[in-house]
Amino acid sequence: MRRRVTALRRVGSGVSMIVAPLLLLTSSALGPPHRASQQLADELPHIAANPNRFLTFVLVSLVAQALLVPAVMGIAHLLRGRRAILALIGMALTMVGILSYAVVHGVQLVQQQMVHAADQEQMIALLQRLEAGIGLKAIFLVFILGLFLGWVILSIGMFTTPLVPRAVPISVLASLVLNFAGLELLSRFFFLVGLAWLGVVVVTMPDEVWLSAAGGAEPASI
Repeated sequence: MRRRVTALRRVGSGVSMIVAPLLLLTSSALGPPHRASQQLADELPHIAANPNRFLTFVLVSLVAQALLVPAVMGIAHLLRGRRAILALIGMALTMVGILSYAVVHGVQLVQQQMVHAADQEQMIALLQRLEAGIGLKAIFLVFILGLFLGWVILSIGMFTTPLVPRAVPISVLASLVLNFAGLELLSRFFFLVGLAWLGVVVVTMPDEVWLSAAGGAEPASI
């Protein structure tokens, strides 16, 4: 029974590492185009052109964020034996970023409903007041810093463990740089390559190697 639970945790984490970034890439293809202006009201014309597509984008992204939770926990498990502090800090920051992103998606769901309102000027004014408030600014800041610093710290930890191919943290770090450069689709592709690669490694990993990661023992093989 215990062996089955171990296998379920390992496979669940590995599959999440594959599916979550794939869904993120899909959501980016469905979502609004990148703009130089980041104002919430600027997205309303795009949403109004195809409200159902925007709704699909938000829902797919929400599922992806949910699947990132077991994926991040799986990465932290691989680092726990050798880099326990990095694993804890990186996982905590990333989880805070994921939770903040859920709030952002809540705002996007409201935007999707706003395009059906008769008075669009009032909807734009409401979004502008919301965006000017300190609360949403704080959430955006926590979202950006949490995910960015969390993945940087986890990537540093992945560099130090023989269980993780070096290309994985390189791809994750490259995706962060590309995202800040505004190349969202390319960023999500690199993120998919890195995390899915690690997911395959985890899914095919023997249970003994998975368990050894938490205890800090040297694995016999991958």
